[in-house]
Amino acid sequence: MSVKDFVEFCNDFINDVFMKRVLLIICIAVLAFANLYLWGQLRIERDNFYPIAKNQTEEALLSYQAGFEVMLMNDGIALDSVRYYDLSEKVELPLSSQFNDSVSHYFVMRYNEYDCEACVEYAYQKMAEVFANEKDVDIMIVKNTVENRLSTSMELAYGKNTIKKLDIVNMELPIDAAGVPHYFILDKDMKIHDMFVPDRLNPAVTDVYLERIVQKWFKE
Repeated sequence: MSVKDFVEFCNDFINDVFMKRVLLIICIAVLAFANLYLWGQLRIERDNFYPIAKNQTEEALLSYQAGFEVMLMNDGIALDSVRYYDLSEKVELPLSSQFNDSVSHYFVMRYNEYDCEACVEYAYQKMAEVFANEKDVDIMIVKNTVENRLSTSMELAYGKNTIKKLDIVNMELPIDAAGVPHYFILDKDMKIHDMFVPDRLNPAVTDVYLERIVQKWFKE
């Protein structure tokens, strides 16, 4: 091979390697751009799809946190000095007189005169939904107003005679400052357990609470 032929061979080889490198760089750049584009489109779709679920999760977390704080502030409070006014007997009686051998605890819904009316109705509705087929749940409605706000849906679902409705004005609890209806368990030792504020914005959280209450307190 002459020197000229060798030089031409080297030039061709260099040019061929250079072109391959150029093509490789171009392919890498195209693939990188395509990946960035697809990633960007997926992120846009994700952001469009998930905000509602994300917000619901955050709201549910806040609801659980608020419920935990309510429970800590009110659990274990004794109501042994609380009395109610018996309209039929026209006399004050101790709240403890509502307990007997067949009733060891009540599921209590309590509200005050100036509580949010829509919240009170919601609390009744959720009870009606969850307790409709739970006839073993002993329910007590406690209020500090003579107005009877027991919803028709609750009466039809559960039966008027199975719900204790008491007017009590001397029951003061930390939860009163919130101005919202609330649930709790009252045992025969007159102590409060598992207090909870039903949350209209997170009905699923209220459903879970009521279902757990049934399992914990009213299922053998």
